Amino acid sequence: MGRVMLLLSVVLLLAITAGCGGGSSAVNSGSSLVSISIGGNGKSARISIEKNTFFARSGFLARKFIASAGSAFAAIPAGVTEIEFTISGPEPDFQPQSRKVPVVSGGVDITEQFVVPNGNRRRFLVEANNISGHLYRGENTVDLTGIPITVGVTMVPLFTPNLNLTFSITPSEVVIVESTTVMIDITATLTNLSNETMNSITCQDTYGTELTGIPATLAPGASATISGSYTPNPLIGPYSNQLTCSGAGALSGANATQTRQASNNFTPAISFVGGGDFGTHCISVDGGIWVSGSLFSSGGESVSNVTCSAPGLSSIYFYGLTDWSTLSLLNIFSSPVTFNSDYILGTSPSVTVTCNGTGQYSGVAFSNATTLTCQ
Repeated sequence: MGRVMLLLSVVLLLAITAGCGGGSSAVNSGSSLVSISIGGNGKSARISIEKNTFFARSGFLARKFIASAGSAFAAIPAGVTEIEFTISGPEPDFQPQSRKVPVVSGGVDITEQFVVPNGNRRRFLVEANNISGHLYRGENTVDLTGIPITVGVTMVPLFTPNLNLTFSITPSEVVIVESTTVMIDITATLTNLSNETMNSITCQDTYGTELTGIPATLAPGASATISGSYTPNPLIGPYSNQLTCSGAGALSGANATQTRQASNNFTPAISFVGGGDFGTHCISVDGGIWVSGSLFSSGGESVSNVTCSAPGLSSIYFYGLTDWSTLSLLNIFSSPVTFNSDYILGTSPSVTVTCNGTGQYSGVAFSNATTLTCQ
């Protein structure tokens, strides 16, 4: 399976001693010299045994030097930053041995030496890691009896391509030559949760928006901020968008994809201009009352189909409109629109004016009211 089936070589050299200078090879007697080597072009593995004596250890060190001198092409696979060795046994009182050895980038084979008590079912676990977890893993169980044997430990890949994506959209206003246009801002964060670098990363939203900040590659644990903006279509509210990002593992070649949906957070609303001669107010004089004033779009989007009413009053009219009773569209940050009501007989200490409408992009209905103390 190509790189996905990449193997690491593991060579374990076991030499058995005979207790206190003796020569016994009985099970659970004495200890073995265990040498674990990672390298060998990743395609072969073997375990061999010899006695754990001073001369055996000296011979091993000499062989290690000679082997290393000729192993320039027995490189450890790319992306591995650490080799972790764990040796255990089934006995309750067995003391496991564990060791982590850093790997220099571009390094070749590594050999580590352990003294392991003889016995059955000694488990040898070898893991090749990086900062995000295990990349390769292999194990084998060996009976240490003093009899020379050769067994293999095959390292298999443990890649977990995984991307995390957060995504949101927010309305914004762009003023161009004294006119206001609504824009939608995209904000997304893409994080590599894999134990391998992700390559060939792509991101695309529902509307084919031109996005910035998409990385070509993303290292394990790294994040990238992706952004963009577009003009919404006011005819398709309520508004939402979808973003999809994908990438391919640099070591495994496997793909990872994340898709996230975001809904608008528009807040359609209007506010009344208050106070002063030009504010919204009501007048109670000469046996009658009437209201007048101004309102503007104060939410995150333009509003449409605005109507206003006040209990006990006739219709409220908007100046300059063909249909004076309905305000078809009130743009964001446009100039306030003035309104008034018919003068009616009667008196009242206060009047509540309520306006209703719909968000132009979200389709959300809203209602705002203000209570006026009559002058």
